[in-house]
Amino acid sequence: MIEFVFYGRGGQGAKTSGELLAEAALLEGKYVQAFPEYGPERRGAPTRAFVRIDKKEIRLHEPILNPDFTIIFDESLIKLVENKDTVAIINSRSEIKDFKENYVVDATQISYNIFGRPMPNTVLLGSLIKVSNVVKLDSLIKVVEQLFSKKYNQEIVNKNFELVRKGFELVRKV
Repeated sequence: MIEFVFYGRGGQGAKTSGELLAEAALLEGKYVQAFPEYGPERRGAPTRAFVRIDKKEIRLHEPILNPDFTIIFDESLIKLVENKDTVAIINSRSEIKDFKENYVVDATQISYNIFGRPMPNTVLLGSLIKVSNVVKLDSLIKVVEQLFSKKYNQEIVNKNFELVRKGFELVRKV
């Protein structure tokens, strides 16, 4: 079983990222479990999303305390991460080395360049796919197409494809 915890702020897309990852794994025939955890439900408040992926049925029903991968949407949230013995993918320009393994991608700047506003979720998801190899990039792209085309026009869907690919290409180990 591979476990993931996404640390974000309300409105950054941590919950959506967890759902997209879970759907991509389902598409590949894997078993998944995905659930969010909210504090005060307002934009900017810290949130977490949990995802488990396995080749067999998942019977655990509790928060993830020792994730294999931690995805951090905002550097200020690093202090909230309880377990640093994890592979971390961090939205940052800095070379952060607080975890067992550290990867960074400037997801905020990439999203500004493509969308004109901060939307780090699909960038970080592309980076996670590259680092973890838990699902294929094509599976994630299919899920983004399926889920986002229900809510957004094709231009926005295409920009999200570009964000995923940039995250996949530009993530770097520090």
